[in-house]
Amino acid sequence: MKTMTKENIIKIRKDFPFFYNNPNVIYLDNAATTQKPYILIEKEKELLEKYYSNVNRTASKFSFHTTELFDKSRDVISKFINSNFNEIFFTYNATYGLNYLALFLAYNYLKEGDEVILTQMEHHSNLLPFVYLSKIFNFKIKIWKLNDNLELDLNDLEKLITPKTKAISITYMSNVLGVVNDIKNISKLAKEKHIILVVDATQGIVHNKINVKELDIDFMVFSAHKLYGPTGLGIVYINQKHLKNINKKIPALSGGGIVSKVNIDDDLIDIGLLSFPYFFEPGTPAISQVYSFSHVIQYLQNIEYYNYQEYELELTQYLVNELKKLEFIELYGYNKNKPNDNRFAIVPFNVKNVHSHDVATILDNFDIVIRVGHHCTQLINKKLNVDSTCRVSLAFYNTFDEIDKLIEAIKEVKKIFKI
Repeated sequence: MKTMTKENIIKIRKDFPFFYNNPNVIYLDNAATTQKPYILIEKEKELLEKYYSNVNRTASKFSFHTTELFDKSRDVISKFINSNFNEIFFTYNATYGLNYLALFLAYNYLKEGDEVILTQMEHHSNLLPFVYLSKIFNFKIKIWKLNDNLELDLNDLEKLITPKTKAISITYMSNVLGVVNDIKNISKLAKEKHIILVVDATQGIVHNKINVKELDIDFMVFSAHKLYGPTGLGIVYINQKHLKNINKKIPALSGGGIVSKVNIDDDLIDIGLLSFPYFFEPGTPAISQVYSFSHVIQYLQNIEYYNYQEYELELTQYLVNELKKLEFIELYGYNKNKPNDNRFAIVPFNVKNVHSHDVATILDNFDIVIRVGHHCTQLINKKLNVDSTCRVSLAFYNTFDEIDKLIEAIKEVKKIFKI
């Protein structure tokens, strides 16, 4: 792991124009979305100004060139998670990708009476698609609940599994608790039981290097905008074993761009579909976003991004220690657990007897940005027995000085509300 110095921080922050334009702002809402490096802005502008044309469509030199850039970008992004070129496809965002996968599984893998296991820490984007589809396709939802340590116990999963269990869909890392789930052992258990494993890596890939081959998972989704990339782009990984006889499966969405032939004549309907990844990409894709995101990936690789995980852990430890010194703070998860490799970067808390939205408003007056609310994970709130929480989410461009300023601003909340 790299040791982060003030010089490193200054250099990194110079790569992000947000901090140049807002030198007094302390941005601690990285779990919602991260700030963008110059390379993203420059490369998206470059493609739109110099090369823009639709991909895989016309025979013009511009279309050929843009298609070549698009394919190279897909290759860069696929290698980032150690997948093959033809194992990823692009969607509007991660939520869209999770909806797509839920529908694809419902069409092709699930039948009435089957069981799908979800967890109590799931983001609504992973929870709701399966819940809604279960009412249409008549499969059963089972919830893997958090233990008193606000973690998922593998023994509890084994008790939930039955011969009817066909899929497990789980987040890699909680967007509220900062807990990193043991995907490797969950995958091992799923393989032993012949259960499909879907992983929502939207939060996890921001803080953990992910190797899909090593984890041996079936499906995975993540978004670009949480990983310093553009909005409007989600990435879906499908293990190549599920691509066998792909044309015999039903795509969740259809339209232009995925077909090789369409012939409808009286009662005869003959439709031929393209192979993967185009099978999953109807319509015009996010061309400039994919191109710019591939350069963000290369930027992260050049600075050896995941080597800064230890620094994020140090920031988390410092934040938790400082919050624990404040008797009017209610910490969740970290109240009895120290930050470690399996719990870091995201810290939920409340100021006792003060609504989280009031806390956020006061912090905003100090130019400190955090997130408050239920964070699209109301099942976690039920476990915590709260309506909402304050959430600080850290990134590798945050500093210890920023945490000090946050703590001082929280003390002002106490003064204002006289608690």
